[in-house]
Amino acid sequence: MKLFNFPGLNCYYGSVVSGANAFGVPFVDAFANLFSETDFDYNPCSKSFSSRRLLANLDHLGTHSEVFACKTPKEGRNSFLEWGEDVYFVIGMDPIHIHWTPSFGRFNGYHYFLAKPVGGKGFLCYDPTYGNQKEPMPQEVIVTHAFDMTRLHRSQKNALEIEDLAELSGVLEGKPLSFWQLFSVGETENQTPSDGIFPGEKGQSIGRKAAEKAAWYVDCLIHSRLLYWHYLKYRKPFLLTEFGIFNDGYLNRWLAVKNGLLTASVRRDNAVVLEETWELFEDLIRREREAAKAVCEKNGKNMS
Repeated sequence: MKLFNFPGLNCYYGSVVSGANAFGVPFVDAFANLFSETDFDYNPCSKSFSSRRLLANLDHLGTHSEVFACKTPKEGRNSFLEWGEDVYFVIGMDPIHIHWTPSFGRFNGYHYFLAKPVGGKGFLCYDPTYGNQKEPMPQEVIVTHAFDMTRLHRSQKNALEIEDLAELSGVLEGKPLSFWQLFSVGETENQTPSDGIFPGEKGQSIGRKAAEKAAWYVDCLIHSRLLYWHYLKYRKPFLLTEFGIFNDGYLNRWLAVKNGLLTASVRRDNAVVLEETWELFEDLIRREREAAKAVCEKNGKNMS
């Protein structure tokens, strides 16, 4: 099996696209509209965000995903009762229980890998992060320790037609993401910074848990940008040249935003670091929109 682990793919995304590739799906096309996405799924077990559009795009292209309940061993066993031969499971598990990882028996954490049923109660596992192929694992280990299970199987294949400027137009037509919105992600749908929970004024501190959650939201934004960068490189190289913002300096500034939020998550008085992170974040969003507008207008699409 060919495993993928390039910039933009974390252990979860790497497992999903490796499974899609095994079904013959052109998964790079699924990255075409991730740049403008801001409404992500949140997994409270792994405390991470992930793209909804990626799974929806892969479903359209030919790989359907279905999340199974696995809060108890009984739910985990029921998840494996019905499966065909041509199916993979994306398994989320603490790596302290994954025998091929460096953390096995030593450190707790969160990790994803692919598992394929091979009959009886066994699985062969594939890990894009570490490059492991056909690692055997008993069903009982997965049932007992998995915190997340997603089944991948073939669906009807369709082409995903993306107009050249559609995603950059989407960036401009949507409301710019505000720094203070980062702290209300995952809360009630209608909650905004103006509700008095996150006033968004300089000199204010934010709860450390909110800052940590915002950091992992930004981490998802970074992965989405890297995957869109990958899409442009292999599908629309002329747009990549014209857009012109994707470089190491750009990525490092986004990582500085994430690290600033992580720093804020361990400081009780975090107002100063939040103000610095706020300014960097707003500058990145402004630069992205200006670059998108310039490309659209250069190619005859008026975005004023």
